[in-house]
Amino acid sequence: MHASLHPCLYSYNFMIMHEPSASRHRFPRYAFAARRDRRRAAQALGAGREVARVAAAERVAPVELERLMREEGFQALVRHYKELAGLPREERLARLMT
Repeated sequence: MHASLHPCLYSYNFMIMHEPSASRHRFPRYAFAARRDRRRAAQALGAGREVARVAAAERVAPVELERLMREEGFQALVRHYKELAGLPREERLARLMT
């Protein structure tokens, strides 16, 4: 085999073998696979932190966090944490006790 063709064939074979298939994964795969990771990101965004800083802290690309932010459920979670962050300290503590 010609040496210049070998890398192309390798890349093509790698792509075929590792291409995600719809039959293997029933649900979309996210950079934030664990629920606690999504919750931690929502808490940080709800506290007013920048997307780039939250993404860096979570060790994901900002585009992954922006993709997550387009989901209605995640938007509701961020709103919830924004509301909590806006409450007086005493009320937040009282909610923890109930």
